[in-house]
Amino acid sequence: MIQKFFYLFVFLIITNVYSQNDAELQVIQQGKGEYAFFVQHDFHLRYGLGFPLTFRFDIPSEIDGLIAMKRYSYSSPWEIIPQKYKYNIFNDVEAVRIDSNNSTAYVSAAFSSGSDSLFIKICDSTGSITETIYTGIPKYYDNRKTAVTITADDWLEGYHDLFPPLLNLFRSHGLYVTVGIVTQYVAPAQWNGIQAEIDKGNVEIASHSRTHPFIPYSNPYGEIIGSVTDIKRNLTLSKYYNLNNSEYVYVWIAPSGEYDSIVDSLLGFGSYLAPRLYVNLPADTPRAYIYGDSAFSSWSNSRNHFEAFLPTVEIGAPSWGGGNTDLVSLNSLFDTIAAKVGIYHLMCHPHTIYEDQNEPYLLDHLSYISFHPDVWYVNLGLLYLYHLIQDANKYPLSSITEKTSQETPKLFILDQNFPNPFNPNTSIRYELTDDTFVNISVYNILGEKVADLVNGLMKKGIHEVNFKSSLLTSGPYIYQLTAGNEVLAKKMILLK
Repeated sequence: MIQKFFYLFVFLIITNVYSQNDAELQVIQQGKGEYAFFVQHDFHLRYGLGFPLTFRFDIPSEIDGLIAMKRYSYSSPWEIIPQKYKYNIFNDVEAVRIDSNNSTAYVSAAFSSGSDSLFIKICDSTGSITETIYTGIPKYYDNRKTAVTITADDWLEGYHDLFPPLLNLFRSHGLYVTVGIVTQYVAPAQWNGIQAEIDKGNVEIASHSRTHPFIPYSNPYGEIIGSVTDIKRNLTLSKYYNLNNSEYVYVWIAPSGEYDSIVDSLLGFGSYLAPRLYVNLPADTPRAYIYGDSAFSSWSNSRNHFEAFLPTVEIGAPSWGGGNTDLVSLNSLFDTIAAKVGIYHLMCHPHTIYEDQNEPYLLDHLSYISFHPDVWYVNLGLLYLYHLIQDANKYPLSSITEKTSQETPKLFILDQNFPNPFNPNTSIRYELTDDTFVNISVYNILGEKVADLVNGLMKKGIHEVNFKSSLLTSGPYIYQLTAGNEVLAKKMILLK
């Protein structure tokens, strides 16, 4: 009974602390073709945001040789984003693809670990800014028509040697696999083997609990939160899961597919995004049985993660039933999902398909779904991280704030400090629309003033002030700008 009250308490703490609205980008058009994207700092810190988002722009049809550029602050230099083409195979990189036939540019760029802002512009071959219109974030990276993701269960001591050859098989087809680790059933020396597979690429680490228990768990916190601690202690995660001095585990693979309210509440507390379930079907279930999902599950503001979902289909023939080894059925399912712009989520138990590595149903199906330039091949956690922002940012054009001469200007604009988090120095940039008296002060979380950065009459225009924090302790701070009757404050993080 005490344990139930504890987890209810945890649930009450996390409820409404974070909602999907916190993922929204503030989008500001600066001039005719430069855009600034600002993300909530707490959301950036919580989830990393290292994976490129795709931003869609309408472009003039008569201009050739366009290039896209990015930077992370007003003072940093512009960088050219590499260009890709319609028939290139690329999945997890920063790139711009120009679709001249539809007068559209797809710019894929990631936020920096040190900045909550991202600036993008499109220029002609002379370097002059081209007038563009931002029209939102496509459903899938690079505006692909469908997505393919794969999950594999039960990486533990007895099955350890089965994973590397199968991951190499998937990798040779350009496929991405999210593997569920049962962390306390991995022998100490085997963590090195898992690390080697991460380093080869295309592998995401998911938690499959500590001990693969049945509901109700005797130690829910240890199984759900403790398993992530085990992963972070024993592994160095790859770049999209290792940012802002933090590592991220986005996917929970439920042991035996079992799920309850305590698990549900703790997932949000552990910053998981995607809980994947599983159906234990009777052994006499036809192998062609399709039981899973091909659409995104909904975000739950009350749980701080996406609703639980099933894979589309299991490949292989587990002894307990429910898998599919029919090549025609599998290929047809992929075609059906691609036609409806859905997600093809293939899952497997490596110990059931290890002996089938040369079987046509496996090899031919992997070949059938691979190397399509209009398909997004992606790990499950990154698929849902992208979707979290995309789904919260279905901007109509009218919602974009544009600076024009017809607008009534505000007295000032206050930017997010850069870098952020920082140690020991950071810069704060602000812009005044008129000569005015300005005060910029810094406060700790107790509301105590720790520094005065500006206090006097300032000329209109762009200004930048440096904040040196060598005598302060790590943690969040608030910087506040006051000008006339206007006050604006932002949060920054000192990490030592």
